[in-house]
Amino acid sequence: MTDLRTLLSKEEKTMMSDYVTQFATDGDSDHADIDYLLRCWNTAKGNYLYKLFGEKFQIKKTLVYNKPEDKLYDELQRKFNDWNSACYNFRRTFDRFLWENRITLGNDYYKLQLLVDVERLIKTTYEDDEFSVNTPDGRTIKVQKGCRPMRIISKVAKAYGGLNGLEEFQNEVSVILTQKKLTGEMTLSIHPMDYMTMSHNDLGWSSCMDWTDQGCYRRGTIEMMNSNCVVVAYLAAENNDMSFYAGRHSYTWNNKKWRELFIVTPEVITGVKGYPYQNSDLVKLVNSWLRELAEENLGWHYDKENVKYDHRTTFSHKHDNGEWADIRLNFETNTMYNDFGTISHYAIIGSHVTSGTLYTNYSGDEMCMMCGSTDAYFDGEGSLVCNNCDDSTCCECCGDRIRGDDVYELDGSYYCCSCYEDRAYYDVMDECDHDINNTTAIYLLPEDVDPADYDFGAWGAVRKDLYYTTGRVWRRWFNTTEAAEYKVPGTWGKIRYYVKPSMFNNIENIETIFDVSWEDYIPADPEEEDE
Repeated sequence: MTDLRTLLSKEEKTMMSDYVTQFATDGDSDHADIDYLLRCWNTAKGNYLYKLFGEKFQIKKTLVYNKPEDKLYDELQRKFNDWNSACYNFRRTFDRFLWENRITLGNDYYKLQLLVDVERLIKTTYEDDEFSVNTPDGRTIKVQKGCRPMRIISKVAKAYGGLNGLEEFQNEVSVILTQKKLTGEMTLSIHPMDYMTMSHNDLGWSSCMDWTDQGCYRRGTIEMMNSNCVVVAYLAAENNDMSFYAGRHSYTWNNKKWRELFIVTPEVITGVKGYPYQNSDLVKLVNSWLRELAEENLGWHYDKENVKYDHRTTFSHKHDNGEWADIRLNFETNTMYNDFGTISHYAIIGSHVTSGTLYTNYSGDEMCMMCGSTDAYFDGEGSLVCNNCDDSTCCECCGDRIRGDDVYELDGSYYCCSCYEDRAYYDVMDECDHDINNTTAIYLLPEDVDPADYDFGAWGAVRKDLYYTTGRVWRRWFNTTEAAEYKVPGTWGKIRYYVKPSMFNNIENIETIFDVSWEDYIPADPEEEDE
């Protein structure tokens, strides 16, 4: 078997090694050689997928496909939200027309608003309950299931002498709906860089597989790279390659605007889930293309048509030879996030498949991108470096892995920058940051006030959260060993801690610690009051 690693160029290997350095090992270039890291990829893809592709890493084909409805919906909805558009202005005109003519139109006049609905315009047919409206000359216009919304709107407008902006509205909607057919160059790939970058792009979308964004399931990309049955299919932005910086060098790679993983076995060909959107038309086209390749290059045989199915749900399938089989498809992974079961899927079934469950674990070996071990322990699915190689620590609050200058210590615990800023509290007594959860509320009471008579919960109560309530630092400020305690009656042992002016070493420390004037807490001299 050909060693696929020898077919990768020196430039490609350097780029992948730098990519690992930049986005997997956090800048540590002392990772295993790229050839060693690709040994499992070489074995897995060399099994039959390399032959499936005609002994190539990537193959391309121009496809004509339907734009997904959610894309059409977004485009048309933007028109209805744009007050400079014909859609926006006509809907306002139409709503005003319906209200002004509601008596003549009849009780169901408001239902005509359904015809200027984005979803119904995209489907080009009305599928809701039938109703009718009246015309000024006493005729009736019926709105039936299956009718075209635009045709009904035109009929109503004609019957009432026309509507301003109707033609512009029809043209604006037509421009969007007539662009349903798209042409794009589809790439099928087993190139290792396409697995590493399967969710890396500069087109504004991401997923949990993105290496550059610390994706929480990004180690799954390694399992897909090392899988013997998974290929990557993608549409790349034309004339707009992605640029990135890695390992002190600048590189370019394809800029994926849509991608999906596909599973190819002798029993089944199926897509997993498209990102950043689903397009069943693309999935069926790719399935059929993979079927043609498998039949031509591997001699495998499948039924011709795509079958829609739900994961782990038995369905009856009629083979091309007329025989029936009750089939249940069950796909599993190890670390990789398993998208099966989140949407409905399409598959092409092997012509030899009989009734029963087809179980497929489509994960390959997971691997540490530092040492290359396939038998290591990791701290979470988002880690690309095993615990033995990882010199980072875990943020006590959010759980993210942190290292070097990104580690912040607080009262013996370690935090990332964000969590540190959320929890750090500056203590005026020892002039250090502490965890806000490790502080104690200390109240300042006037000298002549009994704590039993003091409203600790009042708006004007003076308090400070302090880290030290006893010990050496406490004695720097106070002539007592600790704060006084008041056990609140009827609260099952709730304690309020307080100090009074006489407890301070220096009365002016009141202002330093509690941000209030110390003079306000000195009892007035009775003789001065008499004067």
